[in-house]
Amino acid sequence: MSATYLSPIESPHSNSYTFPYFRGLIHFLNYSSISNSRFKFLRNSMNSTFFLIFLATIQLLIDLNQFPCNSLYGLSLLYIHHILDIYIYFGGYFTNPSYHLLTIIFLLIHWRTNNDKCFLTQWVNSVCYPEYIEYKRFNDFSNMLGLQDNYPNIHNHYVIFMIWYDLTRIYFNL
Repeated sequence: MSATYLSPIESPHSNSYTFPYFRGLIHFLNYSSISNSRFKFLRNSMNSTFFLIFLATIQLLIDLNQFPCNSLYGLSLLYIHHILDIYIYFGGYFTNPSYHLLTIIFLLIHWRTNNDKCFLTQWVNSVCYPEYIEYKRFNDFSNMLGLQDNYPNIHNHYVIFMIWYDLTRIYFNL
């Protein structure tokens, strides 16, 4: 009886060509907790939308507890900003990677052309917090946890990671 061996360039999950170090990555992405049955409900677009809005609502409520905004117009802008923020940071795991990748590319272009500042943050600050003369950072989960104080460029690193993750999902059709 002869044994069948995979060559180092064949993936155990398909007959297509892959580099040897991608085998582990393909296995991880196919069998990670996102693909696990308890998280399959998030692959449904309606469920993932509700999940992202739920996270954004939690982030908004914590933000309002720390920095209250008394304007209804400002609250609407702030809520939209929180929804976009959660989509940028978590949308790549649950939504279409192509749309998410385009959003992140536009975000990076905007940051670079606007002196590393978000126009939505500036807009919200002018409506909700006019007492701040200097630029007030957006109060998202990374700021609430103090990560931005210890790692000032954490947003750039995470966005680059999400670009890699989206490209991986697109390339391997995951």
